[in-house]
Amino acid sequence: MTGPRPRAWLPALVLTVLMGGVARDAGASEAPAPAAAAPARPAAASAAAVETPAARATTFAGHWRLDVARSEHGKSRRVPKTREDVITADGAWLSVKSVSVREGNDTLRLDYRYRIDGDAMNTVMGQEVKTRGRFSDGVLQLDSEAKFLMVSLFVNEHWVLSADGRSLIIERTSRSPLGDDRQKLVFVRH
Repeated sequence: MTGPRPRAWLPALVLTVLMGGVARDAGASEAPAPAAAAPARPAAASAAAVETPAARATTFAGHWRLDVARSEHGKSRRVPKTREDVITADGAWLSVKSVSVREGNDTLRLDYRYRIDGDAMNTVMGQEVKTRGRFSDGVLQLDSEAKFLMVSLFVNEHWVLSADGRSLIIERTSRSPLGDDRQKLVFVRH
């Protein structure tokens, strides 16, 4: 192997970035609650009824539970036992509060925000993660990039709602010096 070996914490950091947000300890204080979620629109709504970025964002708002069995977790060695995401919409912004309970019952909390029509910046372990969002043909595409020391990480996500609006499918492709990975996360509206 040429070059320096990755530090022991690097895989955990990469996992955090690939999950899309800011990791906090289970005992960390909660951030102020975001604005209340707008009522969800069925995915089958006509394009004319969902023209503005704010209207498109509300289709993803809700309380979502990961269907671990139906999801494809890629190379991840730490598949969560449970995961619940609360997504709220505020104009063209989506705020996501994610809580995963992993093996050993340790809890991972992630808080992050995306714009569905432009750039957003999140912070992971003091480093900036830039995400560009765009919505087209019923698909929210999020392209993220982060640089940690000399390591660049790239994540591409496609969010799609089922026709009845009861399932959210997130297909994620990631590239990093640790390799490429693909995941398909299936969430059910709770």
